[in-house]
Amino acid sequence: MHEGAFHDVLLRTAGLMAQARRELEGLRGLLRRLPPEEHALARALGEGLDRMEEVLRRLAALGAEWPAEPREPPASSAVDPAHVLREEEERQRLAKALAEGPAQLLANAVVELESTLPLVEAPAQVQSGLRQLRDELEEGLARLRWLIWELEPPTVLRDLGLGPALERLAEQFHRQTGIPVRPVGLERLPDALPYTVELALFRIVQEALENVHQHAKARGVQMVAAWGAEGLELAVEDDGRGFQQRLPVPSLGLISMQDWADLVGARLSIRSGPGQGTKVKVLLPSDLLEAMGVSLPAG
Repeated sequence: MHEGAFHDVLLRTAGLMAQARRELEGLRGLLRRLPPEEHALARALGEGLDRMEEVLRRLAALGAEWPAEPREPPASSAVDPAHVLREEEERQRLAKALAEGPAQLLANAVVELESTLPLVEAPAQVQSGLRQLRDELEEGLARLRWLIWELEPPTVLRDLGLGPALERLAEQFHRQTGIPVRPVGLERLPDALPYTVELALFRIVQEALENVHQHAKARGVQMVAAWGAEGLELAVEDDGRGFQQRLPVPSLGLISMQDWADLVGARLSIRSGPGQGTKVKVLLPSDLLEAMGVSLPAG
């Protein structure tokens, strides 16, 4: 996810929380008119409002750290590996800050609201408002968790390798977007790839899926790993609307994928056309794999 997309999601989440806060304030006004025995509920919701303010404050602080305007495409085709890896470290730092701050606060608020709802004896208007508030908090939490997932590679990437991490990514993408992803041949991915190469391939696939979500209007996606005549290929292909390849300015997602490919010596290719879907393919050449000590398949 590039900087502008991160900022947009953060703003949308903050807007959702602001709406939930306004509804909570309205509910508090209704609860002040309840009998004295329900005043404890009003106090509990007041504490919830305070937590919401803290969530909004932390979201604003994180948004200020991340530029609203995305970086300009580089003037040169040369990729600075240190710059790419610094950006990766920044993504992971922000993921940790989101997970330990706003996401944790929202999760706590959802749990407390869920446990409070069955105990509340209040007018139907208040009950309905509380349920709507719970739904909005859960939506905000889901958005934040998806954002954290995009910013920080899953632990399974480091622990179990690229294949299981991509399978988990496919599951998460389907769950979040409703677009099914069919993994094919991921068991063919070698176990001996350096972590930086696995991270680069993971980020390229992740960015390709993000483009499917944002632009393709696809009904399905295939994620395919295969050994070809030139080396190891990993492709993401959708059945969406495609795009005109001769764009005057490449998109930030394409720039990001190309940066990751250049960083590890891979070759990136994109095939698309209006109404023809899009195929993003990254190739690790055989000579590069041999230099990494990866055993090539016989034949």
